[in-house]
Amino acid sequence: YNSAIQVGGAMYLDNSNSVFANCSFMYNQAIFGGAVAASQYLANPLYLTNFDLYSNEASTGGGYLFSDGLFYLYGGVLSGNIAQTGGAISSTRSIHGFQYTTFESNVAFSEGGA
Repeated sequence: YNSAIQVGGAMYLDNSNSVFANCSFMYNQAIFGGAVAASQYLANPLYLTNFDLYSNEASTGGGYLFSDGLFYLYGGVLSGNIAQTGGAISSTRSIHGFQYTTFESNVAFSEGGA
């Protein structure tokens, strides 16, 4: 139950080398990246493993907003996230890796429900 006026309802990361495991981000709100927003570089990938991103809201990237780098999602669930663009994830200029990750019941009103 976190909120941000602009970016990253629960968390904003800027060029950090981060690993998040066994975590949940639920009921967060922001304009960009309802739960998590990250701007990384190729040298600093972001890893989320065994995670839940549930019922987060944003204008862009309901659950997760990512730009400019590498990110990997492993063994997680993105469910019930809502945004104008990118219900679960909104990403630009990025390289992604998804493994054993479930997308369900995410909603976007213009582009990319999941």
